[in-house]
Amino acid sequence: MANVCIFFADGFEEVEGLTVVDLLRRAGETVTMVSVSDSLYVTGSHGIQIKTDALFEKETCEKADLLVLPGGMPGTLHLGEHKELCELLVKFDQDYEIYSDEYDAYMDDKEEEWEDLAKEAAEHHYARILADAEEKLNDAEQELADGRAEGEAELADARAELEEAKAKLEDADRKIADAKKELADGQKELDASRSQLQNAESELAQNEAVLNSSAAELESNWALLVEKEAQAAEGR
Repeated sequence: MANVCIFFADGFEEVEGLTVVDLLRRAGETVTMVSVSDSLYVTGSHGIQIKTDALFEKETCEKADLLVLPGGMPGTLHLGEHKELCELLVKFDQDYEIYSDEYDAYMDDKEEEWEDLAKEAAEHHYARILADAEEKLNDAEQELADGRAEGEAELADARAELEEAKAKLEDADRKIADAKKELADGQKELDASRSQLQNAESELAQNEAVLNSSAAELESNWALLVEKEAQAAEGR
């Protein structure tokens, strides 16, 4: 009967830890669940809390035939941070011959098969990655081409609008020039009319002066006539 120590730290993978405990105990092996923390209670990476059998003691664990370290995060990191456990693993590896020569030979043969399978899987994986990348690249190129065509169309429309705006601006400039010319001509006509009005006013003033002079002369002659009539009346 084998003596097995399974080490638990907060954040361990529950399946990897408890399944091993269950199977080995069903097989009749002596299994001790060891906590590497200060408490017998340890919580797995999925929130499941268990109670271990004992706290870590290097002297006790050294007597084990098999050491089991469940994975899981961050439990794996906590196991690696436990100095005495790491020292125990190194000593265990150096002191015990776990595998037989037949098993080593078998594993050597299998390693080549595994390497071939791994290579084939890697090639398939990278081929799929390459195909996905090429598909994404083609999609990106198509999107770029579509975007470029759309951009060129928008640019052509913008240029047409710009040309139309320029034509409208030139037409507006011509209209402004024509309006300025009409305004200048009107100003000239207004100046000519003012000059004519001033001449007419001057002529009117002269005629008025002549008329006033004639009226004064007429009044003087009338007074003289009245005077002569008065003298004539007295002579009768």
